[in-house]
Amino acid sequence: MDLDLRVVSASERLDRIEFNPGSEWLAHAIQLGSYRCPHCGCLSELHTGTLRQHEHDRKHLDPSPWGQSCARLRPLAAAWEWFLDFSCMGCGAPVRLFYGHGGEYSMGSHKYRLLEVVETATWSKGDEAPWVSSQRRGV
Repeated sequence: MDLDLRVVSASERLDRIEFNPGSEWLAHAIQLGSYRCPHCGCLSELHTGTLRQHEHDRKHLDPSPWGQSCARLRPLAAAWEWFLDFSCMGCGAPVRLFYGHGGEYSMGSHKYRLLEVVETATWSKGDEAPWVSSQRRGV
């Protein structure tokens, strides 16, 4: 499978790039961010818990064509960087969101900063997402 991928700044696709669990705790409010698909315009939401949950993905290499293409195009930094794979809820286009350590807010606790997005340059709603597993649909 030959994938035509591109890397864009997270600020081009998401309405929030900073997530601070400390502020959430103090305000008793969840910080939400929305990714806008460039192919269909659909919004996919994520929050601090989503980012925290996917920190463990760093240790799991994805052998699918998607995972291999993303790793070649935009490898992870040596430390304090993670990724989140999901499919657009509207058209199913695959997305890999890279995020990193956004500074500490308390000893041993860190904020998150969204960095870059790997996405397909073109996509049709009928295309099949190049996942190993269909369980990754949606955020």
